[in-house]
Amino acid sequence: MNKRIRKLAEQAQQYASYNRPGSFVKYDSEWFAFYNKKFAELIVQRTLAIVEAHTEIFQSDQAQAMVEHIKHSVKTDFGLGV
Repeated sequence: MNKRIRKLAEQAQQYASYNRPGSFVKYDSEWFAFYNKKFAELIVQRTLAIVEAHTEIFQSDQAQAMVEHIKHSVKTDFGLGV
């Protein structure tokens, strides 16, 4: 596991440990479900941040529209809203 993935996993673990509603039992099946959801969200958010960071290189309107379409597609595919 690379450093970035490890950092995202740690962030998801902290989030799940302090923000999960209901039971405070750590590492039960509900905790893991909450953790997994947050971990997946963080990965998608990081992916979108990478796409956004590269948007600056594209100068043409067509290229920028394509980047926006990619970001929209990722958000839609992973159910993050638009």
